[in-house]
Amino acid sequence: YANNRAGQLIGLHTDDTLVGKTIWPFVTEGFKSKVAERIKGIIEQNNPAPPIEEHLIKLDGSIIEVEVFAFPVSFEGE
Repeated sequence: YANNRAGQLIGLHTDDTLVGKTIWPFVTEGFKSKVAERIKGIIEQNNPAPPIEEHLIKLDGSIIEVEVFAFPVSFEGE
C-alpha cells in the first residue's frame, strides 16, 4: 500500500495508478536488497519496520530521497 502523497512524489497524478503495481520499478538498485529484507521481516514477524531513508526512482527517471515507513496491512482478511 502507498498513500496518495507517495504517488505524487514519484510523479503520478491519480492514486489509482498504483493499484496492482509492485514497488520494484521505483526502488533503486542500491536499496533493493534492503527493501526485500524489510518486506520479509514484516511478513514473517507481522511487525512494523523502523523508518529508513532510501532513494526511489520517479516516473521521469529522476531519483528522490524519501523516508519510508513500513508496516503490515490487512486487506480483505489477508
